[in-house]
Order: sequence, then structure tokens, then C-alpha cells
Amino acid sequence: MVFKDYYKVLGFDTNKVTIDEIKNAYREMAKKYHPDRNVGDSSSEEIFKEINEAYKVLSTPKIRRKYDFNWNRYFGKKKTETHKEKRTFKEILFNIFFGNIIKTSPEKKKNQEPVYGENINTRINVSLQEAYYGCYKKLKLLDVNGRERTFTFKVPAGVQNHDRIRIPSQGKRGKNGRKKW
Repeated sequence: MVFKDYYKVLGFDTNKVTIDEIKNAYREMAKKYHPDRNVGDSSSEEIFKEINEAYKVLSTPKIRRKYDFNWNRYFGKKKTETHKEKRTFKEILFNIFFGNIIKTSPEKKKNQEPVYGENINTRINVSLQEAYYGCYKKLKLLDVNGRERTFTFKVPAGVQNHDRIRIPSQGKRGKNGRKKW
């Protein structure tokens, strides 16, 4: 089965079209090839199915972006015939709907992906009155370089035993460009 050019199915020469143009083209084509208008014509029924399929893909922005990306990647004019990757229709559709199908080695992927820094967990004591009304507490922690850092944070009113309070961007530094938690 061949990977379909959904823009051509709806009558476009390029992918530089708006959603409104896609909707209008779909309506015109659907009226023309609807099975109720072409009773007994199996070819118009197949065309109608292709039109519906094209509209489902191109009318949803997220799916359309994936479709455009894969179309340019596998069938675009940038690659020569010797460099084109051979993919089946099912693999390409799977890639459009579920993401990248190119497999990378776990070591390479692990080294390239940004990783969040670790959280720092500590316990603090809060009196009953502070837990009921809320308060501000000062906390001293050692950072990655061994320096002592002091910062103030708010304990919300109504905090209970074993509740956790997250203080954004105060954990350990991330890897490969990822920020702290």
C-alpha cells in the first residue's frame, strides 16, 4: 500500500493551506463523491473513504503536524532516492499517531535526553498553631558544591502530618540542559 498524499486527495497542490480551506474542500468533495449520490459506484465509495481519512488527519492540528513531518521526512524532495528510508504504510501511520519509530540504542538515548535534577527531601517540625494558621519557615541545606544555602518558604495553613511541600527549582541541578525540579 502506498503512503497517501492527503493534500492531493482533497485537491491541493501544497500543504500551505488553512483549516478553513481544508473544511471547504472536504465538504465539496464529500458532496461530489457521497455514496448516496453515486449509488452502485464502488470507486466513488473508495474515494469518499479516502476523503474522510484525509480530513481526519488534516483537520486536527497535532496529527497534521506529525503527518507533514513524516511526509517531508520520507517522501520530501530533500532526500535522494538512495537516502530514502523504506517504510511500510502501517509503520508510517503508526509513527504519525504514536510518535517516532526510529529505534536508538539505550546508551545513546540515555546520554542525549535531558534529565531533571534530584529532589532534596528533608523533614521540618511545625507546631500545631503553625500548622493550623500557616507560617514562614527558614531552611538551611547544603547544595551540590557543599555550600550552605538558606531560604524561606511558606508552610500553608491546614498542613497535616507527613504532608510534602514542594519548593520549585531548589533541588539538585539537572543533566543535559534540564533544569532543577
